[in-house]
Amino acid sequence: MLVCALEGCEAEELLPVYAELVALGTIADVAPLLGDNRAFAREGLHLLNTEPMPAFSTLLRIANATRKPYGTSAFSFTIGPRINAAGRMGLANEAAELLLCSDEAQAERLAQQLNLYNEERQRMEHEILDQAVAWLEANPGRQRDRVLVFAGEGWHEGVIGIVASRLMERYGKPCLMITLEGEKAKGSGRSLPGFHLFEALHSSAHLMQKYGGHELAAGFSLPASEVERLREEMNAHAACREMPFPVQQIDAKLDPARLTPELADELALLEPFGQGNPQPVFALQRMALLAATPISENRHLRLTLEGAGARVTVMAFRTAPEDFDFVPGDLLDLAVTLEANEYMGQRGVTLILRQAKFSLLANEAVLQASRLVEQAQRREELAQNQALLPQRDDGALVYRMLQKQKAPVPPERLFLLADMQESSVEQLARLWLAAEVLRELGVAGTDGAGRYSLAPPGEKMDWEKAELIQFLKGVCDL
Repeated sequence: MLVCALEGCEAEELLPVYAELVALGTIADVAPLLGDNRAFAREGLHLLNTEPMPAFSTLLRIANATRKPYGTSAFSFTIGPRINAAGRMGLANEAAELLLCSDEAQAERLAQQLNLYNEERQRMEHEILDQAVAWLEANPGRQRDRVLVFAGEGWHEGVIGIVASRLMERYGKPCLMITLEGEKAKGSGRSLPGFHLFEALHSSAHLMQKYGGHELAAGFSLPASEVERLREEMNAHAACREMPFPVQQIDAKLDPARLTPELADELALLEPFGQGNPQPVFALQRMALLAATPISENRHLRLTLEGAGARVTVMAFRTAPEDFDFVPGDLLDLAVTLEANEYMGQRGVTLILRQAKFSLLANEAVLQASRLVEQAQRREELAQNQALLPQRDDGALVYRMLQKQKAPVPPERLFLLADMQESSVEQLARLWLAAEVLRELGVAGTDGAGRYSLAPPGEKMDWEKAELIQFLKGVCDL
């Protein structure tokens, strides 16, 4: 609109020149796709699919994103991150040169360089993520924090926001990532709807040198010596309010037999998707997992599932095999999005995983049980309920189940193995607390995702002397 005003013309005259750039800025910066924004983004996507500018066609080819039609995800997940990577690495000029160039050879050289920056950004991101998860495994007491605060020396400040998003998605809690450099600390945070991150930081304004943001994302700087105090104050702030659970909205149930290119075409009429006009999310229910195949050097998974007389493939992007809690034979409910694709002249539909859960477990009961377990872990007041006190037999049951499993076990699988599909919240929490007692006694351990496995054999421990048992006896007046 500024360019229109400077040129003294209508937007329609300039869209053939600028629409792709406007669409990139609008979509990649998560601006609402409503009104004029929506019209501009639609025109930009049309050009991307028909007459793409050299910068975009080259980036898409280098990223092996050659399947048309391109939707908003091409800008959000392919073009945008590669252009952003240059800025995150402190080399934004090269991204600007690529966007301005019209020579294909120059575009090739610059796009290759941006792709290398993006690979380096991904490498840094994975390293920082691994360090954060390892720290959480080494400090299991922090897993029960309402707000997760991570700090590390020399973390690149250009990528810690991305890592905060990954951790927030992984643990379902607000996350702050802080990079330390001498006496200085810079941080980036991400939250989920229902916990206002900027207001939380504002409550600790006396610790800050500067801060800003909104409900779901924020940035800040403070003295390195105040990081631990910030962790305490953020969790104290969170303790005074009801913390939200992560919620996956579902628009409709999906019959797997109706997964046709025609369905994808119908959904494409609602494009462009983005902020203000989210992509529809569908539920695939009671699907049997047949296989989870690693692809792209274990960075993603291709899931094969069967249900309602149909076999489907679902892509689980950014999911390594060790981070996937399900095994062939599990019955799952999945939240997925749909995208049309075309390969070698054949039209098809790609399903992309948003979330997955065990079909036989009620989400609400598991989430409420997790809240009770965290309250007990933090030694907070609990309703006087004897059903929460695990007995030695509960511990023996958990021990036997862990003994039979080859991989670390999430609490949800413990419930299924114990045939607790119809159990109450208190009964689920009780078995979960039994696993926590085993962890306290050193019989079991947990990884950064809260999954249990048996620890190497050690000294025999007395169940009744576990601190958690003593605490629960006290609150239950036993």
